[in-house]
Amino acid sequence: MARESRIRARYPDLAAKNLDVQKMSVACCRSLPTRYTLLHEGADRPTVLLGTFYLGFFWKARMPSSITNQMQGDILVLGFTDTKILDSQKIETVGKELQDSVAEAIHKRMLVNFRGVSFMSSAMITKLVMLNKRCKTQGVTLKFCEVSPNVMEVFKITKLNKLFDIQEGEEKAMASFDKKGWFS
Repeated sequence: MARESRIRARYPDLAAKNLDVQKMSVACCRSLPTRYTLLHEGADRPTVLLGTFYLGFFWKARMPSSITNQMQGDILVLGFTDTKILDSQKIETVGKELQDSVAEAIHKRMLVNFRGVSFMSSAMITKLVMLNKRCKTQGVTLKFCEVSPNVMEVFKITKLNKLFDIQEGEEKAMASFDKKGWFS
């Protein structure tokens, strides 16, 4: 704890940003400079590492999530925090978080709400196709709702509106999970 206190005292601007100090192996880091920034693919999501490797500690920044998730009954409802999903780094983050969310759908029902999303790049469409494939292999029922006209037009042009189960509103989408046949 004494080392952690010294690091926090040495970098007060980082300590004020709600960062954690954690131990790590420093065997391969001796040749690196004392302070640097590195984008590191962590176990759960990308993390920013700022290090004093000679002490064997690093700062692990809590990265803001690109999606929201909450359980409503037995349905995992996902939403997006951004209105435009265009840059490649954001798309990779969103794609990874969506893929990781499949395991959280313990009742095998997942709803992706596109409320507020006005634009998506074609790379994000690829991530959604990959999400659909993963859900099918895991036995998770996937539905989309509240898709904006701009995004829906892209789905129609690419004929993905036939692949995805797209509902108008969240309430209607949640009710559609309970329908068993054509006319129920």
